[in-house]
Amino acid sequence: NIDFRTDIYSLGITTFHLISGMVPFRGKSITETLEMQKTTPFPARESFKSNISSQCYRLIEIMTEKDPEMRHSSWDYVISDINLVLEGKMPKGRIKKSNAARKYNPSPLDAKISMKIIRALPGKRSFKPHAVCDGIESQLQTEGKTAKSRHPLKAPPVLEPLSLRKNISQKKTLVAIIAAAILLVLMILWIVLDY
Repeated sequence: NIDFRTDIYSLGITTFHLISGMVPFRGKSITETLEMQKTTPFPARESFKSNISSQCYRLIEIMTEKDPEMRHSSWDYVISDINLVLEGKMPKGRIKKSNAARKYNPSPLDAKISMKIIRALPGKRSFKPHAVCDGIESQLQTEGKTAKSRHPLKAPPVLEPLSLRKNISQKKTLVAIIAAAILLVLMILWIVLDY
């Protein structure tokens, strides 16, 4: 069953990649990588050269649990754990059994707070789609420089515009995507301010 916990897993992997500059699972082929992702335990914190705090690493471990029932049971709990990590405390993890298939309860954040976070980020950052794909050879740098990649992304196919009036599940998906993006910004802010 694919639900918001899949997005939590993806956000955990993405956050780990952003912090460490590495992917946690890399096989010799896509098939082997996918198999490792399903069966191999998340690598130990000590096995990476990156300086990830034990609190942040534990949060990522919770978000990337193999069993979706062991991940956070709502976005509210993810946000709560992010706040604990920002305070230097250990995240609590899954609080109660998830009812993800029946209930979706996004936690909206104030737009003013989001803008303050964005304005607080130091430096001028550039983003180019081809810098965020498999095979990144160097980290993104400030002042308009982007990483080189052996695998530039192709333009996505043009799809019909989203009609939010027609389908309520599209609204929920859009809210989940926005919530994930806000969480990603919060994690980046934590990283920038912590180092």
